[in-house]
Amino acid sequence: LHAVADENADDAYARAFRGRCLVGAGDVHEGVAELTRAIQLDRSFAWAYAWRGEAANRLGAHERALKDLDQAVALDPKHLWSWAWRGKSLTALGRHEEALLSFAHVQASRDQRYALSEVWRGESLWALGRKDAATKAFKRAFLLNGKCYEARNWLKKVETAVAV
Repeated sequence: LHAVADENADDAYARAFRGRCLVGAGDVHEGVAELTRAIQLDRSFAWAYAWRGEAANRLGAHERALKDLDQAVALDPKHLWSWAWRGKSLTALGRHEEALLSFAHVQASRDQRYALSEVWRGESLWALGRKDAATKAFKRAFLLNGKCYEARNWLKKVETAVAV
């Protein structure tokens, strides 16, 4: 992967995919640097902004993430993962009503890849005191992907809260 990116130093896609892989492998800071290089090469590459926003979220830099994710959805409004991570950023910032608007873009999808987005939507609903709607979101996430441990964990929390 490094050799391909090095051979294609001026290729935004090679840089972005290398950055994405580095983030996935846990080298978040180096991944962000590669994604930044990709964006410098192609300011219209929405996925590079989305992936850098996702990485910033993982680092706890939610305001920075939100800027990248805003740019990503502006460039490609149909990229659902950008909307999902944008909602995650807003949830982390305590801006739950705004987060729900972002999650609404993803909610219509029945694709199991977006189960985590449904969990995040549930977290915002829970924080807003809308416990029944949150529980439905967690259940929907679990139905989309029965291996989604975040959904399982929230459903256990819900059961515990109801039992108390």
